[in-house]
Amino acid sequence: MLTDVGQSLADDDAYGKLVLEPPQVLGVEALAESQVTIRLLAKTLPLKQWEVARELRRRIKTRFDREGIRIPYPHRVVISRPTPSAD
Repeated sequence: MLTDVGQSLADDDAYGKLVLEPPQVLGVEALAESQVTIRLLAKTLPLKQWEVARELRRRIKTRFDREGIRIPYPHRVVISRPTPSAD
């Protein structure tokens, strides 16, 4: 799926000019409590890496939403109990 997203970016009329090679998915870099880090490698024209990275992240998020993949976020449950009175 991520390979398809990278290929669509490379094939794009506007962004394809900025990408020297289709992005490669290198795999899962880390698993944590509230995140999954996936490493992608994309060769771009000089100083265009940030523009390409933003568009690639946007496309990945759009694809995740379409596929029903939710991005994890930390959950916290707070239970409060009344403090005993000092009477």
